Amino acid sequence: MGRYIVSRLALAVPVLILASLMVFTIIRLIPGDVVTMRLGESGETPEAAEMRRVLGLDRPVWAQYFVWLGNVGRGDLGLSLWTGKPVAEEILLALPVTAELALLAIVIALAISVPTGLLSAVVRESPLDYVVRLVSVAGLAIPPFWLGTMFLMLPAVLAGWAPSSRYISPAEDLTENLKQFILPALALGYYYAAFSMRMVRSQTLEVLRQDYVRVARAKGLSEPQVVVKHVLKNALIPTITLAGAQLGVLIGGVVVIEQIFSLPGLGRLTLWAISVRDYPQLQANVLLTSVFVIVINLAVDIIYAWLDPRIRLGS
Repeated sequence: MGRYIVSRLALAVPVLILASLMVFTIIRLIPGDVVTMRLGESGETPEAAEMRRVLGLDRPVWAQYFVWLGNVGRGDLGLSLWTGKPVAEEILLALPVTAELALLAIVIALAISVPTGLLSAVVRESPLDYVVRLVSVAGLAIPPFWLGTMFLMLPAVLAGWAPSSRYISPAEDLTENLKQFILPALALGYYYAAFSMRMVRSQTLEVLRQDYVRVARAKGLSEPQVVVKHVLKNALIPTITLAGAQLGVLIGGVVVIEQIFSLPGLGRLTLWAISVRDYPQLQANVLLTSVFVIVINLAVDIIYAWLDPRIRLGS
């Protein structure tokens, strides 16, 4: 297991470099830069040329990339081209917001998908099974940004209530913080649960047909005991793999949801960095997201092996 983890971490290095190279190049293909955004129509003046020289934007792109990569290797993510503040400080302010939203969305998704998927499989072809399948299909069809918009508008129209537009931290007021996050977390969690719900149901149906489940029933175990002791763990193995893959989708949804609900998280910070062409901020955000996805995939593989001892992870 140790050799496997080391090999995966070694493979993560070229993945991170490739991701940084792609975002470094693509963002510079967008017309305009931070100097143009600041000076507007006077972007080609001597003042603009001097500003580009000071900011290092007059160098070739490949030279800028290697300078940035060398600084990252030393732990320096650079300064924002727009605010002049350290990029790492901006990330540390935004990261807790995104982490809280993602965590609540995952908790909601698992709380919905695991019990409903299991129940749907156990009572398959029943009215309840059809309802669960309909709910999961609806979740796949409805994009999170539309659901988030409805969650924001309907309470305001019907009850005159809307979540606070000012971010309230858990330390400041936990109750108000949860009120502020529950609607965006539901919008993300429902979409995320739709994938897991269908996977849990299909895998549970497959496990229920296995011989060891029939043997357990023949020994006199009740149906709840069979499901909890013999079905649940085996049905969750592929579900966890899917859950890890869907976390990337969840991160993408966070960007839009944070913008809709005015949450000052990493997604909103990324959109702002794109809009003002703040290259160091955007590059650091994408690099952090890539690290997060790689860590999640590694954790999924380890949990997969723990759930099924038959799996042997090679080097």
